[in-house]
Formats: sequence, structure tokens, C-alpha cells
Amino acid sequence: MNPNQPIKNNFYRVSLPLLIVLIGWAIYHPALRAPFYFDDIFIVVENPIIKNFKNIQWLWYFDPSRFLSHLTFALNYHFGRLDVQGYHLFNIVTHFFNAFLFYLFLRLTLLKTIKSETLPQGQIYKIIVFAVLIFLCHPIQTQAVTYVAQRSTLLAAFFYLSTMVCYGYYRFSNKLQYYFLAIFLAFLGLFTKPIIVTLPAALILYEIYFIDFSWKKIPKLLLRLTPFIVFAGTIPFLLMLWRHKMLDVHRFYDIMQETTQISRQEYLLTQINVFMTYLRLLILPIHQNLDYDYPLAKTFFSFLTYLSFGVLAGILIVAMRIYRRERIISFCIFWFFITLSLETSIFPIADVINEHRLYLPMIGFSLLVPFGFSKMFKRPALYNVIMFVIVVIFAGLTFKRNQIWNNEELFLQDIVQKSPHKARAHNNLANYYLGRNDLLKAEKEYWMAIDGDHNFVLAYNNLGSTYFEQKKFKEAIDVLQKALNIDPRYAEAYYNLGTVYWTMGDLEKAKWHFEKSLEIKPYFAKAMVALGNYYKVTKNDHRLAKKNYLKAIYFNPDLAIAYSSLGDVFVSESKPMMAIEQYLKALECNPRMASAYNNIGNIYDFHDLCDLAISEYKKAVVADPTYANAYYNLANTLRKVGYSEFAKRMLRYAIKLYIQQDNQKMLLVAQRKLDEWNDPEQAIKSR
Repeated sequence: MNPNQPIKNNFYRVSLPLLIVLIGWAIYHPALRAPFYFDDIFIVVENPIIKNFKNIQWLWYFDPSRFLSHLTFALNYHFGRLDVQGYHLFNIVTHFFNAFLFYLFLRLTLLKTIKSETLPQGQIYKIIVFAVLIFLCHPIQTQAVTYVAQRSTLLAAFFYLSTMVCYGYYRFSNKLQYYFLAIFLAFLGLFTKPIIVTLPAALILYEIYFIDFSWKKIPKLLLRLTPFIVFAGTIPFLLMLWRHKMLDVHRFYDIMQETTQISRQEYLLTQINVFMTYLRLLILPIHQNLDYDYPLAKTFFSFLTYLSFGVLAGILIVAMRIYRRERIISFCIFWFFITLSLETSIFPIADVINEHRLYLPMIGFSLLVPFGFSKMFKRPALYNVIMFVIVVIFAGLTFKRNQIWNNEELFLQDIVQKSPHKARAHNNLANYYLGRNDLLKAEKEYWMAIDGDHNFVLAYNNLGSTYFEQKKFKEAIDVLQKALNIDPRYAEAYYNLGTVYWTMGDLEKAKWHFEKSLEIKPYFAKAMVALGNYYKVTKNDHRLAKKNYLKAIYFNPDLAIAYSSLGDVFVSESKPMMAIEQYLKALECNPRMASAYNNIGNIYDFHDLCDLAISEYKKAVVADPTYANAYYNLANTLRKVGYSEFAKRMLRYAIKLYIQQDNQKMLLVAQRKLDEWNDPEQAIKSR
């Protein structure tokens, strides 16, 4: 027995997991505050399903094939609402667990199957360590780890690797408990992501390369793998439940096509080129992009497609030919192709390329590099230096990539720079500018999105919001109507049109559009609030107003305006404490909601709690320095307690803002009040 073995065991049991955590945290912590992007908005931020944690049935019907993934989002929301750090922390920790599972998989497999005379045990351990560190640190992993919505990829990999490890322990120890645990873990994997469908092929690959395989044993092998094959066959039915809410075998062919914009032939031919891009990204991970603008391959006989096919075919032929003498290298190649096969096949997906799809295939590459280099560089010192440099370079690139993820404007500009003709890229950058009230930049980017795709309904809708903010109501109506011409069932466009008509004073037309948006999207919380406002303003019907506000809160507990509107109703009903409670809930959702502070201040002022009122008005102007009404109300309360000159300064500032905002009604009120304060007698005469 090797005398150093106890030391090694201690290192791999304690020090290596600690190393995974320390290095992983060092390179991923810059993205801990990275905002929600793209699919994160639909899956997390605006998803009412995860916000009602008690209703597990909703989560199931939302998407059975990703039920566990969405359950973790629901738990995240339950404990931390929309604090993005909690979501990132879960993803990062899952990545750490996957790295450790990869270590267990390699340690079990390589130490059991590589003979010591072929490769010294010490070198095997080095290969394992460097393979795990490459998996942990490679920058291509950032999209799966840092992109919150790709948690499903991480969880699928977790159950995939757990199953492989338990199955390996079962085959090498013949202990049935490991077999049944592998079956259970594979079953759980069904509810993370459909890539689990390739698991039976991976298990067969494992049997062929690392277990005592022969053709005579195929019947026993198939019997052993029957549960896993059955699970894989369940995936299409889960997808059918998700898309059609029913089990209909006649639609089986349809569910295997996410988009009809790309034919199966085009998708398959394009994937041949995508494979080559993936290989380039693994070897040279630069120019990464969350939203590629990848050209479709129309024919097999284009030079690029034909060349890519030749290279890939050559790699597979080499893998088959070296099966006996270089099993590890051959296994790595086939693992890469098998784990990518579902998403690079004849089943069209809207995005033909995505970096997160390499997360599980990275297992093959991560082992191939240190094992291949061990064949090339026999001197231990040189090998260690080369592998160390590779890991450091990958870690540095990951750290830098995560810094870009953390800067929303820089990240979105990076996508536009790399995909300048992609409408979605410009639309997302425009959304960023709109959120920061940079309306001219937003408008420019929305038009660039429309130039890139004249049927891109999101850009028309968002451009309508931009025009609305600029008070260009006619232009807003025109572009929103274009959005509805493209997609007559676009609920957000109906809601935005209703908001425009409401602001223009056409309340009945506004109501019709709000109701239409709810007809299409019954859980649309913002439309419920708007409808509640209609009943409150036009009918003075507080019961119907509250009903709509409470319904909105049920579907979206983060919607600050719903709490604030409910607070307004309680003010009208002379229930000040209940109103304050709702305003405080609104501020929990949006701490920069100046109107909520202002309304609380009004309640305090009405009850002559002037010090408390002044405090709330000050919070309002800190939250929004352009909120003129808060300055106006602050001036009135300051005047009450004897701070006349300070009150005049606040009132003058309110007047300045009313002029800038073209609020003629309040400008007249504020100016008269200032005249009265300056010369009360003259103000009375002028009246």
C-alpha cells in the first residue's frame, strides 16, 4: 500500500472540496449582484406561479418537465422575494456540488479502471484535480451558472452526474442500494430539463468503456437499464403536458419542434456548424455571447457546412479507432457528442446556439485536456506548470466575464456589439435605457430592433411605452396598434393602449383595453390594478376597486402599485392606519416609490403629526428628486410648524419642477400659494 495514501485521502476528502469552494467563489462572486436578464424576467420576475408557493399544482402545470427547477425558484422567492443574490447563490452552490460530483465520478472510474503500470496513481490524482478545476473554472460555464434562468441546466447536470456516480458504485461494488438510488436520482432528473433523455446512452457508454462489456451481455444490460430507458421515454409526455395540457399521441411529432420558423433540415445542418463553434469556444473561450446571431445553413453543400461535417466525422472516426488503446480519450469524445445530441439534432429550438448547452458536455472536455496533456508531457514539473497555467487562464477569463455580467449596461452593449443585426439584442438594450428614463436612446434602439425584424412585436410595444413617457400619445397609439396587427393576442399591447387612453381622458376606451388584456392573460396583475382604478375613479366603487387590487396582489405580490392603490382606497374610506400599512408594503416592494412616502406624509399631516409628515416628504424627494408634489406638500407642512423661509424655498422648487413637467394645474395652485405667502394682503385683493 502506498504510504502516502492516507494523506491523499485526507486531501481529497477535505482540501479539494474546500479548494472548489474557494476558487469557485473567487471567480463567481463578482456576478452575485448581476441583474435578471432575458428569460429571468419571464421565469422569475414576472412569473405569478412561483410567487404562490403553497400552490404546488400550479408549478406542476406550468412546466412538468422543469417542475423541480421552478420549485427551487419558488423557494428562492419565498425566502428572499426578488433579491437576486439568493438566486445567484443557489446557482453557484449547485455548480460547486456538480464539480464535486465530477470528482467522485472520476475518482471512482479512473482508479478502478486504469492499471497502475499504465499510469501511476499519483498522476491519476493529478488528472482528476485538474479535470475538476477546468470544469469549475472554464468561462463557457458562466452562462449556465450566472444566468439565473439556466438553473435547470445545473440541476439536470446534478441529477445526471449523481446517477452516473451511483450507477458506477453499483457496478463496481454490486451493492443494490446504489442501483436503486441511481434510479431514484434519474427519476428526479426527469423534472429538471429534457436533456436527461440522453442518460441511458451515457450509461451504455459507461458500460462499454469501463465495465466488463461483451455482446453476449447485451440482454442483461438492457434489462438493467430498463428503468432509465422508461424514464427517458417519459420526457415527451411531460413536454406534451407542458405545451398542450393533455396527453395526445397525435401531437407527439409537434412537441419535438419548439419553433416552426426553422425547418428540421435547416436546424440539423446548422447544428453541424454549431458543433464547430462549440469546439472553438472550449479551446479558445473568447467572444462569448448570451444572444448569438447565428446564420442558418440552407444546404449541406455549402463550404462551411461540408467542412464542419468532415471535421466532426473525422473526430468520431478517430474516437472509434482508438477505443481499445486510448479508452479515456475515446470516452471523452463520445460523452461530448451524446450529451449534446438532444439539442443539436432534428428537433428545432428557436435559439440554434447557446453556451449553457455545453455545461454537461464540458465533462468530456475537462477530462480530455489533463489526460491528453499527461500523454504529451511526461515530465511531472512541466505537466504541472502547463496545467496550472491553463486553469489560471480559464479562471481569469471567468472572473472577467462575470464582471461583465454584473454591469447591465456593459453586458447588453456587449451583446449588441457582437450581434448588431439581431432585433432582440437592441430591444433589450432599449429596455435598459427606458428603465433609466433615457428615452432618446431607448427610442433609437427600439427602431434599430424594428429595422432588424419588422415583425418584432416586443419592440413596437416597448416603443409605445417610450412615446407614452414622452407624452407623444398619437405616436404611441400608432406603434401599439402595429404590435396588435402583428399579434392580435398580445395582452401587454392592449394594456399599454389602455394606459394611453386613460391618460388622454378616454376612460371607457381605456377600460375596454384593460379588460381585453385580462381576457387574453387572466393573471395580468397590472391590468387588474388599472381596472381597479377605473372603478374607483369613475364609479366610486371601492368594493370592486379593492377586489381588483387584492386579486393583483395575489397574482403578483411584488407589484408595489397594487398596494399603493389599495392604500388610496383606505384613505378615501377614512382608514388611515390600514392605508399606511399598504403604503409600507408598497415600499417593501419598491423602496424608491416616492408617491408612497408622500401619501404617508399626507396622512401624518392631516392628523397634525407634522414632524413625521416632514420626515416622509423628505424620504419622497430623496427617492425621486423630481417628484414636485412632495416638495409642495413639504412646503405646506414646514409653513405649519413655523419654518416660513424654508417652506418658500421648497415651494419655489416645486414651481420650477411644475414648469419643467408642464403641469399647468399644479403650477397655478403653487404660484398662488407662493404669492399669498409673500404678500397675503395683495393676494387677497388679486382674487
